[in-house]
Amino acid sequence: MRIKILDGLRVLAIFIVMLYHYYSRFYGELYEYTINTKFFFKFGYLGVELFFIISGFVIFLTLRKTKSLKDFIKKRYIRLAPGMLASSILTFFFFYLLNPPFRSEAGELKNLLFSNTFLSPSFSALVLKDFNFNYTDGAYWSIWVEICFYIFVSVLYYLNRTHIIRNFSLFNILGTLLYFLNLNLPSLGLQRIALLSVFFDVFNFFRYALWFLIGIYLLRLYESRERKFLVGITAILLILCLISNSVTVTLFNILVWFIIYSFVYRPHFIEFLGNSFFSRLGVATYSVYLIHQNLGVLFISKLSPYFGPYNFVLGIFAIIFSFGIGVLLYEVFEKKAAKKLYNLLLSSKN
Repeated sequence: MRIKILDGLRVLAIFIVMLYHYYSRFYGELYEYTINTKFFFKFGYLGVELFFIISGFVIFLTLRKTKSLKDFIKKRYIRLAPGMLASSILTFFFFYLLNPPFRSEAGELKNLLFSNTFLSPSFSALVLKDFNFNYTDGAYWSIWVEICFYIFVSVLYYLNRTHIIRNFSLFNILGTLLYFLNLNLPSLGLQRIALLSVFFDVFNFFRYALWFLIGIYLLRLYESRERKFLVGITAILLILCLISNSVTVTLFNILVWFIIYSFVYRPHFIEFLGNSFFSRLGVATYSVYLIHQNLGVLFISKLSPYFGPYNFVLGIFAIIFSFGIGVLLYEVFEKKAAKKLYNLLLSSKN
């Protein structure tokens, strides 16, 4: 059964990310507004972390409903491939056709092909040193983090289903400690360990690993109401506050804690996120995410001269544009292609 509030949380997450990209990330670099919005929306990058929490929840639930590692890999491919193919082709088409003076990598065929492998440019640089690949859209970076999560959690799950929570928690926490220890060695007057640096550069999952663990704990809290999982979530959020040493992250984590508590114990507080409108948008957020950055920024930069001092409204128009295109891609291609892939790869006849 689909949990509709999660769809609403996906919409909230992508909305926050779009505010960041349209009003902060590229402000002053590709366009400016009469109102300086860079500071007010700089928190928006944290919407990706909210996606990671949702992913931890959903992927762990998926694992428990999947018989084998092979079937799990097939399910993930079915979920990711159609949206990436449609979104990357659309982005490539516009950047190749219009050839804007920024993000030139988006209009290169080699990057279109590479993006559909779901690999990281850091990984390709390590393995294929003579080739220089990039993403068609920079927003794809988080998909590789998701892929790493799928690999690590699924391998641990199918090795030992009984103790998966314990094993993944230990793996997650140990990896996070090693990542941040190695990262901060220079501040102690020591050099970073070269092998670890290469590993963490390629598998950048560990920078965000604790967010996925929150999602897994949230699922267990949602199912069992055991307070130990709420304590675990609270402890992780506090650790993330200390690691970041940021007021912005602290405020965001307080909001996340409130959402989690409401989701489990006071769902009426956030029940509006489960309405049909948010559900309709929520199922398409993967496609929306994949097309929103480069196409949305291209949309704003091209139209800004025509709106003069009122060009700040273009960010809102870009949000509507991205949701519209994303939902269209989902309905016209992603959903239908996923169904055909499912019949091909997971049909009972195979």
